[in-house]
Amino acid sequence: MPYRSETDHPDYSDYASGKVFYGKGGQPTFPIRLAQDIFTRLLAFKKDESAHNLILYDPCCGSGYHLSVLAHLNWKKIGRIIVSDVDPDILEIAKRNLALLSREGIEQRAQEIRQSIERYGKASHQEAYAALKRLERKLLDPGNEPPISTKVFLSDVFDVNSLKRQLEGERIDLVITDIPYGQHSKWRSDPIDQDGQNPPVYSMLQTLWQVLPSACLVAVVSDKNQKIKHPDFQRLDQYNLGKRRVVILKPLTNGEEPNKV
Repeated sequence: MPYRSETDHPDYSDYASGKVFYGKGGQPTFPIRLAQDIFTRLLAFKKDESAHNLILYDPCCGSGYHLSVLAHLNWKKIGRIIVSDVDPDILEIAKRNLALLSREGIEQRAQEIRQSIERYGKASHQEAYAALKRLERKLLDPGNEPPISTKVFLSDVFDVNSLKRQLEGERIDLVITDIPYGQHSKWRSDPIDQDGQNPPVYSMLQTLWQVLPSACLVAVVSDKNQKIKHPDFQRLDQYNLGKRRVVILKPLTNGEEPNKV
């Protein structure tokens, strides 16, 4: 299935990982166009494409790259970004990416790029600085107030008590998560399903169902080999783009039967 919303091939070069936003060497980055397409589809399912102050959460955030970029692209719709991961090292990169939603984070990144320009004088560093200044102008636009707040915390996606504690009082509207697959990212041990009867993504959904509000929508991105399903979630949509599969789910309330899709 082709992109449904991102049909005009916008230029996302300023948002490329490793240019202004931080990346982790050796790991593929999430396609910006796909992230924006998923976000637009989720708003359509909410039947409120003019929504604002949305709270987005990613329980397997990695570097936090795609939600950080989504925030810059949809500033007037997003009010808060929350991310978590089991890897403390990758969370440090996520903190730096989410800091780019603030003046202080932009200035820190500008200083780093200026130092690279002075030290190496590469054209790529000059291009990165120009891209950063364009992002800074957008960030400082009076129309982009108030700022987007952020929260980063360490947690295993299978630890329901940890997630409940960290997300207490939070109104999660959308979950967008790119779960582990392939050579560059793997699931940690799954304590919920020690007998191996269900895949880790099943246990992840089981945990999320216990902490998410029923009005929340969940988009799970995986490879085509993983089955994204759970009896406590209604599947609203499913589509493939390249090597990836996107499944959009809605939590069911107790006793609610899923509609056939």
